[in-house]
Amino acid sequence: APERKADLVKLLQGHVLGAAYTADALKTRRSVATLAGTEVKPALVRGKLRVNDEARVAGKAVKVANGYVLVIDKVLLP
Repeated sequence: APERKADLVKLLQGHVLGAAYTADALKTRRSVATLAGTEVKPALVRGKLRVNDEARVAGKAVKVANGYVLVIDKVLLP
């Protein structure tokens, strides 16, 4: 519904970081700002990169024109 567009935009922006990071670069960060103004917390759990202790990074980063795409296995809710 059009009245929920702002909610959808915020949800999607919560999955986009404000800078280009590879998976290796994220492993050294405690938190990273999203375009929604929220923070995500990358961490290694049993040798695997996770975001906010719940979403697993699946596969390798894919280089795109304006950064990298890292696939996660969950939707991050605000």
